[in-house]
Amino acid sequence: MRSETMEQELEMQDRNLDELSQSVGTLSRLGREIKSEIEDQNSMLNDLEDAVDQNLEGMSLITKKTTDLVNKAGGKRWCALIAGLSVVIVVLLYLIIAL
Repeated sequence: MRSETMEQELEMQDRNLDELSQSVGTLSRLGREIKSEIEDQNSMLNDLEDAVDQNLEGMSLITKKTTDLVNKAGGKRWCALIAGLSVVIVVLLYLIIAL
């Protein structure tokens, strides 16, 4: 009787160990998949960072050239005049359309 009980306990332990082994295998596979996904996303983030850096360099160059052009064209005074005239045109168009 005692040996039957021990055999049953051993069988139960074997089943539990089999289930545990399957769970560990599943976790291992999931861990590898997560690692692969993280590596892929990290690579995409690096590519995005490089593209942003290139665009920032381009924007800096354009901003410098625009600033130089504004300064050569008379500076902020002309920009303010153009902005003011644009507002006047918008107001006149609104009055014409409203009437």
